[in-house]
Amino acid sequence: MSVEEKLKAQFPDTVYTALAPPDRHPGFNYKGFHPGRVTRLPRGHVKEPGYQAFPVDVTWEEDQAIPMRDGIKLYADIFRPADESERVPAIVPWSPYGKVGTSTLNYDNMGPWRIGIPYQNLSGYETFEVSIARPLPSQLITIADCAKGPNPAEWCSRGYAVIDVDARGSGHSEGNLMCWGEQAGLTCSNDGECFD
Repeated sequence: MSVEEKLKAQFPDTVYTALAPPDRHPGFNYKGFHPGRVTRLPRGHVKEPGYQAFPVDVTWEEDQAIPMRDGIKLYADIFRPADESERVPAIVPWSPYGKVGTSTLNYDNMGPWRIGIPYQNLSGYETFEVSIARPLPSQLITIADCAKGPNPAEWCSRGYAVIDVDARGSGHSEGNLMCWGEQAGLTCSNDGECFD
């Protein structure tokens, strides 16, 4: 029995509402569904004027299917250094907020002045990611610290891949979005096994 089936059996009165697909959501910055499209972002590439330039050549693979144990597919955009001669470590932001800056949640509408993050500090290809970190007593943490996904321009130049996954049930990923539960944990675990 799947986690979803167990939850429906345990809480039969719960109403499950699917998210509107990206092409029909009024606030989604929809760029289309492009499974398998590969684009080379050359050194110096700028998404839009004012954004950070890529310091190295990067390969961007859009909407790559990731099979889950229960048969559904998640979709990810993969950014990696263009030199494919070696395997590289990967950073995997996983969220329901939309990959590659497509979400209704982004730095332009989350707070005044892009929550303190200048355009030139980001490439525009990073995902909006909320992570609540517990600072040490001597550290000050800002909203900008909690809302930055990995920037492919920065991390690919350091030799990392960024595998930006649309969570189960968000974007074009199949299934139902279930936040903070057993299903989310199993999905993240499955993602990790797929990228070995």
